[in-house]
Amino acid sequence: MFAMRRYFPARLMVAVAALAASQPGAARPLGRRVEDRGTFVISIAGKNVGRERFEIRSDQDMVEASGEVEIRAQQQGRPAEFQTHPDLVLDSHLWPETYTWKQTAPRSSALKINFLASPATARYRILNGKSDLREFVLPKNVVVLDDNVLSHYEILVLRYLRTSKGRQSFPAFIPQEALPGRVNVVEGANQEIGVAGSKLNARHFIITTDLSRIEVWTNRAGHLERVSIPSIHLTALRK
Repeated sequence: MFAMRRYFPARLMVAVAALAASQPGAARPLGRRVEDRGTFVISIAGKNVGRERFEIRSDQDMVEASGEVEIRAQQQGRPAEFQTHPDLVLDSHLWPETYTWKQTAPRSSALKINFLASPATARYRILNGKSDLREFVLPKNVVVLDDNVLSHYEILVLRYLRTSKGRQSFPAFIPQEALPGRVNVVEGANQEIGVAGSKLNARHFIITTDLSRIEVWTNRAGHLERVSIPSIHLTALRK
C-alpha cells in the first residue's frame, strides 16, 4: 500500500506492482498558467540535511515540474551526498504523461516512465548498470509522489484545489519504489507561519496514507511554502 515511510534515498526497488485501472473522474483543464520556482531547505530534527531547487512551468497544453535535490545521509555507515534530478510532465488536467528521474551521485541510476502507454511502461536502470522494464496498470489520473521530491506536493495541492474540496482521495504512485496506492487530502484552517523572515497567513493541507501523515502549507496561489512529516521529524521551508 502507498506510504511515504522513507525520505532518504535508498536502494531502488523494482518489485512487481500493479493498481487496478479505474475510470478517472471529470477534471477541468488548467484555467491559468502554473508558474513557480524556488528552493526548499530540508531539516531532520532541526539539522540541515539538504535542499531542493525546483521549477514548475506551463503552457496551454502541458505542465512541467523539474528540479535538483541534494540530500546528505549515511550510506553503509559513511556520509554521502545524494544528487537527483526529477522531471515530471503533465497534461492540462495535471494528469502525468512522462516522468524521468536520475541520480548522479554518489552512484548513477535512473528511471523513465511513460504514463501515456497502456499499460504504463517504466524502465529502471539500477545501480549495477542493468535495465529492468516494468509495466503498470494505472489510472490516467494517478498522482505521482516520488521519494524525496517536495515539489510533487504542490502538484497534489493544485489537483485538490480543482475538486469540490472536503476530503478527497487520489490514486497515487511512487516511481522509485514501483509502488501504487491511494493518498487522501483535506484542507484545514489557515495558519500563520514564518517564511523567509516574515509571517504568512497560509493555507494548511493534511495529506494522509495508511501509514503516514504529511502537512503542507501554501500561499493563496497554492505555492508550497512549508512541509512537515512528523514521523521522521522532517521540516522543509521555502528559502
